[in-house]
Amino acid sequence: MRIAVDLDEVVYAWERTARYLLRNVYPRGHKLSGLNTPFTEWEIGNTIGDNAYKWLFDEGIDAGLFRHGHVITGAMLGVRALKAAGHDLVIVTHRPEKGVRDTLAWINFHFDTEDPYPWSGINILSGGEPKTDVQWDAIVDDSPKNLEDAEAHGRLGVQFGAAWNGGGADWPAVVKGFPPDRRN
Repeated sequence: MRIAVDLDEVVYAWERTARYLLRNVYPRGHKLSGLNTPFTEWEIGNTIGDNAYKWLFDEGIDAGLFRHGHVITGAMLGVRALKAAGHDLVIVTHRPEKGVRDTLAWINFHFDTEDPYPWSGINILSGGEPKTDVQWDAIVDDSPKNLEDAEAHGRLGVQFGAAWNGGGADWPAVVKGFPPDRRN
């Protein structure tokens, strides 16, 4: 089975990285609120304010928003287990064009020494394209919108739990979920 794996909040700790940059790198003296509230997918501007949002996706990218984040707990083991079970794994993620080089560097840093290399493809969508434009049978994603789109296209989806989406599966549950039970 060809399984698409999202990066942010599934493999890459994006929110943790954004919060670190906003607390420690964002220019001092600027009023910043909302850092103790879970971010809502792509609605963080409402949480942190317009100036911080603009900074995060400009100077924040330059400061490493897509390069210096941690791996989500269990992601390395989960990816290895899915690969060992014979699945074809592809990364499918949305990132601004300015963050593509750092995204590739992060993937290389964390996965280049894996044997076997887990990814048969890396798809970084920078133009707002739907993830269903990429060929895959199932997706692991934290976004209910992406999972609804997958279902509308007759594909399987597993919602990965994140602070902003009310939970869902973690890596052990994802691994147990493939191959999916199709007896229904």
